[in-house]
Amino acid sequence: MAAPAPSRVRTISKKDPACAICHEPPESRCECEANALQDAINQAEDAFMADAYRQIRQWVSDNAKEYILDHFRSLSAARNDAHTANMERIKAKAFYYRHGPPTQQEIAEAEFMHQRGVDEDWKASVERYPEVLGYYYSLVNFRLPSNDDPVVVNPPIPLSTPPRRKKTNRRASFGGPPPAHPPGYIPGGPPPIPGVFYTRPGATMRNGASSRPPIAYRYSSHSPQGQHFPPY
Repeated sequence: MAAPAPSRVRTISKKDPACAICHEPPESRCECEANALQDAINQAEDAFMADAYRQIRQWVSDNAKEYILDHFRSLSAARNDAHTANMERIKAKAFYYRHGPPTQQEIAEAEFMHQRGVDEDWKASVERYPEVLGYYYSLVNFRLPSNDDPVVVNPPIPLSTPPRRKKTNRRASFGGPPPAHPPGYIPGGPPPIPGVFYTRPGATMRNGASSRPPIAYRYSSHSPQGQHFPPY
């Protein structure tokens, strides 16, 4: 019994493509594709995320400003109440000791202390902006689909396919179908002579040789004029 023939294992060599930008071989390890990818990412972000970033920034800014103003208003309200109480004490003290209103210097000192307290309250409120902005930015929620989501695995993006090779008509490539009438045919004239043959020359190559033998067609007076039969 003959030994079975050894099976032929088809080996496929895996080759890395050349750079799609500068066409250098993969061994060159150029940065063209990485730079092009980064440019494409930046363009996609500008096209699809710029509006979202503007909306988020505006929302965070509006809420942070409103919080800071509310915080300052609460401090100002307490500061104004303290200033009003201080002015009442100054008036009462002046009336108790002098039986008259407070002096202009006493009023100016009280107003100066009140203004300094208002400035300190506003400074303390503005210094809280980083904390407040961070809080409102943390409230923004991004939802990304999972990696096994159908919209991720099978995105509705058509894959690029190589162009199909256009089929050529073999007849047209060799000069098309034979003429409907033999050479010398005159419309309305006598029918062609039976048994007369004509040949169509073969295609001529650049070196002058014929790539294929001539094709002969036969006409018969027993068939309609101009009808040709298959070549011999």
